[in-house]
Amino acid sequence: MLMQPSVPPSLEKDAMAILNARCASCHNSSNPKGDIGFITDINSLKYYRLIVPGEPQLSPLYEVIAKGEMPPSGPLAQAQVQIIYDWIFEGMLTDQTGVTPPVGVTGVLEAKFQSIFVNIIQPKCLGCHNNASANGLDLSNYTKVMTTIAPNDPLRSAFYDSVIKGRMPKGRAMLSASELTAVRDWITNGALNN
Repeated sequence: MLMQPSVPPSLEKDAMAILNARCASCHNSSNPKGDIGFITDINSLKYYRLIVPGEPQLSPLYEVIAKGEMPPSGPLAQAQVQIIYDWIFEGMLTDQTGVTPPVGVTGVLEAKFQSIFVNIIQPKCLGCHNNASANGLDLSNYTKVMTTIAPNDPLRSAFYDSVIKGRMPKGRAMLSASELTAVRDWITNGALNN
């Protein structure tokens, strides 16, 4: 029988204190930089895949902290970086609560283009990838989105590749697991204009 790692009871408290002190001024509900207004809401951090329990090296929150990219006021002390690492690596594994959609996430997401366009592309992509300011790529309609899609093959689709690897949406929260599943299933089913 495998034993749970011995995790100091204060690990989550210490991690939350760091996030509150160094991150919450830019990432809160009234000032959601990069659309991240939930930096101290563990459920939302999991839902939007900013943290992957047990996998700090796959967690964008840890990556930007470890590289010193965040916070912009200056990097965390190495001891603080270690606390965030330990919390994600060990502390989150003892948290057996499930991930639920955050408050305010109510739209039904289907593996259909119209649902993906309204719930993902419009709010998360069109700020940069529209017909006025395409930044090299316009995603303003089905035909233009299809230039990034290989029907029936999500792994060969540039759109899916960029969101599954967290490269897009740039400077914003990663797509949630349910959003990624909807995009993958839509492409797998032929990427129809439905």
